[in-house]
Amino acid sequence: MNTDSKILLDSNILVYSEDRRYPERQMKAIEFLDKCGEERIGVLSIQNLAEFSNVLFIKVKNLSSHDINERIRDLSIDFELIHYNINTLIKANDYYERFKTDFFDALLAATMEENNIHIIATENVDHFKSIPWIIVINPFKEEKSRLNR
Repeated sequence: MNTDSKILLDSNILVYSEDRRYPERQMKAIEFLDKCGEERIGVLSIQNLAEFSNVLFIKVKNLSSHDINERIRDLSIDFELIHYNINTLIKANDYYERFKTDFFDALLAATMEENNIHIIATENVDHFKSIPWIIVINPFKEEKSRLNR
């Protein structure tokens, strides 16, 4: 990877790194997280960790709350954490209407903007395409991403 910009790591990247049902995606997610961690460019919102917990409970049934909490602690050590506040929520409500996106994606966009982060790594490219200041990277695509150039 060759970038000076921080990258928000969306929840689906975290989930795939734990989900053995999709071994190819799991491998790509782990490799991408490792690269972002090594280069100290990966960022997580507290929202990502909450979504990660929820999805693991629902989809990756063999993990206990202890297992999930351990993974959250590890992620909080490996990556910079960003938070949102009441002003972020208010901005997210505006973005929800303005950009016609899911509320939680609008909340991520508002959190990113407040923390001067313009790149998100996600499988859900379409969720962010209407937000003009966000660059979307899909680490699961076969073609080379802008980080590998």
